[in-house]
Amino acid sequence: MQCKDKIHAATIIHRKATVSPRSNIRSGTTVFASAVINRNACIGSNSIINTGSIIEHDCIIGDHVHVAPSATICGGMVIGCESLVGANSTILPGLKIGDRVIIGLEQW
Repeated sequence: MQCKDKIHAATIIHRKATVSPRSNIRSGTTVFASAVINRNACIGSNSIINTGSIIEHDCIIGDHVHVAPSATICGGMVIGCESLVGANSTILPGLKIGDRVIIGLEQW
């Protein structure tokens, strides 16, 4: 899944993040401290992989996605563009989630 990009920002990866050299992180994405991105994961443009989040092997994360702190996305997942995975959410392996979806947030 890929959304059209009009902004080409720098990719920023915190020095305390763990990113597999076999992953692919596109332009404008920010990876925060203690985040983990494993082998064959593909992260779209202008996304946020927040503090302590885990993106397991073979995941495809679309453009403009926010993975909130301490979320875990298990292997083989596809998450569409402009989606939000809430803090401490766990997404089980092998699912496909569409564009503009909000997961795991409760309004107070």
